[in-house]
Amino acid sequence: MKPKRKVVVTGLGMATALGLNVAESWAKALAGESGIRRLQHLHTEKAPVRAAGAVAAKDLEHIK
Repeated sequence: MKPKRKVVVTGLGMATALGLNVAESWAKALAGESGIRRLQHLHTEKAPVRAAGAVAAKDLEHIK
């Protein structure tokens, strides 16, 4: 039997279609909000889907 491995989580961060941090994303999820939106990018007109949960590039500019 292999020994169990231990994992330590030292932080939590996220950028989602609901928000750019844990607190905002979690609050919107609890409120029942959806991050799914209609695709509006020019290069997606041939995509087989019309909606997605995307994070806008402009929203990520200040995150490093």
